[in-house]
Amino acid sequence: MLRTPHVDLYAIEQDELAHMKQVIHDAYFEEYLRLSGAGRCEVEAWFLPVMAARLKEEVPGEREWLVNEIDKRLVSLGFR
Repeated sequence: MLRTPHVDLYAIEQDELAHMKQVIHDAYFEEYLRLSGAGRCEVEAWFLPVMAARLKEEVPGEREWLVNEIDKRLVSLGFR
């Protein structure tokens, strides 16, 4: 997950790093959509279950970010 906040690079400013990660994420996502033929909504429907599974994996540095993302998505769906 390129959007995870966990990064161990000290030489790059955090704003620059966040921008680079967003550019890579956007390019990857657009290419995935193009190659798969899936629509954005079809792929985004999998975000919550994938985030929940990722949360269970207990990857260092991701827990807080994943919980916040899950909460935001639940709110947007009217569950909170």
